[in-house]
Amino acid sequence: MEKRKMSLKEAERLSVMQQIDKKVFTLRQASQELALSLRHTKRLRKRYRLKGAEWLISKHVGKVSPNRTDPKVQADVLKILHREEYAGFGPIFARDKIEERHGHCLSSETIRKWMVKTGLWIPKIKKRYKIHPRRLRRARFGELLQGDGSRHAWFEETGPECTIVLFVDDATSKITAGQFVPAETTEAYQQILKKHLDQYGRPRALYVDKHSIFRTHRENLAKERETHFARVLRELGIDLICAHSPH
Repeated sequence: MEKRKMSLKEAERLSVMQQIDKKVFTLRQASQELALSLRHTKRLRKRYRLKGAEWLISKHVGKVSPNRTDPKVQADVLKILHREEYAGFGPIFARDKIEERHGHCLSSETIRKWMVKTGLWIPKIKKRYKIHPRRLRRARFGELLQGDGSRHAWFEETGPECTIVLFVDDATSKITAGQFVPAETTEAYQQILKKHLDQYGRPRALYVDKHSIFRTHRENLAKERETHFARVLRELGIDLICAHSPH
């Protein structure tokens, strides 16, 4: 079978998978880099590890879709749509009339695409959503730590399922402290923070997810209460930044 070069999108996915192998990205960071959900990124990762880089190349490129409309039918329909009697017709109305008068059974979406492509129909402008730029990495080591836990059967059949909690420096992607623990708890994060402090000193800030260890989630509270771990960070002079916060 003829081999095909990777597209830019496929090459980017391969690069990110390789960065995970090198421990540069966590799965969560990789999902953000690829603009995919964490679940979908995990599926990509699993298949990549099982089948390698070739799996990332689409098998459908270069193949004719079984749903493709006969080019002769497309040319005939476009010729009809350019007639004066069809001027001003929308895709749905045009579809109905073409089926009624000429016997071509097509979807309104197919008609719409052809009309847009040939300038016979101008689609409505979709609402523009604000694009949030990706957060830039900090410039120097120690400015920001990223803390995260991942639960998995790390020891396969030789031990129980557990969680690995890691602290990673944002500027260098260096793992500064980590530990296997039964579960993500306040005590576990305090132990790992102490490891980092003993070896590297105090960071300026710690970036984490919205786990209840770091912030409360009770909707009935008039004011968000400070968690024990958040208070420890405050007393140490370390800023706490939770994911999706204004920081």
